[in-house]
Amino acid sequence: MADSTSIIPGFNTPYIEPSSYDSSTTFPFEGCNIETASHETMKDPRSYINLGRQHVLPSEAETMRFATANTTIRIPKVHLSFNVPELSYFGTIGYIVMDYIEGVCLESCWGNLDLRKRQDVVKQVSEIIQQLQSVQLDRLGQGRWFTDYSAGPFASRQEIENWFNHKLTICKETENARRDIPSFNFPTFVLTHQDISPRNLILDPSGQIWLIDWAFSGAYPPRFEAATLTDQAQFPDFSQQVLERIHMNPRGIEQLRSIGWGLTLAALA
Repeated sequence: MADSTSIIPGFNTPYIEPSSYDSSTTFPFEGCNIETASHETMKDPRSYINLGRQHVLPSEAETMRFATANTTIRIPKVHLSFNVPELSYFGTIGYIVMDYIEGVCLESCWGNLDLRKRQDVVKQVSEIIQQLQSVQLDRLGQGRWFTDYSAGPFASRQEIENWFNHKLTICKETENARRDIPSFNFPTFVLTHQDISPRNLILDPSGQIWLIDWAFSGAYPPRFEAATLTDQAQFPDFSQQVLERIHMNPRGIEQLRSIGWGLTLAALA
């Protein structure tokens, strides 16, 4: 990845290759049967629908396929996904080959939209979240409210509750969380994107919203989606407008935020 740039002090955003947003960019696999092409062919770096990096795990593509099959959310079609060995933390580098979506990243146009269009976008996004939360699951995932260290994979609801309560205990014992914060209890898990932000939304020419970048998606307690929206440093007006349209569970969000120290400075504890 190239050097990142800071839009908000202390908040880094990744460099975005300009040609990846250029609809005139030549598709490098034109005439190639994507379903049967070799992995070496598919690793062509000129492809701007070819997502390849260390943190791309098989679960991302599978969740995209699952969401496509079980909701009407607009999601790029996944044609192929695979992982190859790599000297990295996860031991692999993952690739996802998916459809290119014609449109504009909401990150680059949100400030130029009029009130009516903003309201329409917020309505679409809130409906996306409602659809996600209508899909109950029993498989667990990763994301903002975990760390890469000792966090799963979790085999049961009890295991994930134990992990979060361990973090809560650490924060209480070090006076980084209030003593009256209750223990975690997660009775329900739903399909969750866990990184809904203008940078992960495409506004197509017909005004429809597409949801991309499912790296942190999976099965989580319903409060996780709203909690992640409250934690987005960019576009606070967008997040607030979406939050006003969905169920927030303020106490549940406060409970999650109380273990922030345990997820960052005490990530290895």
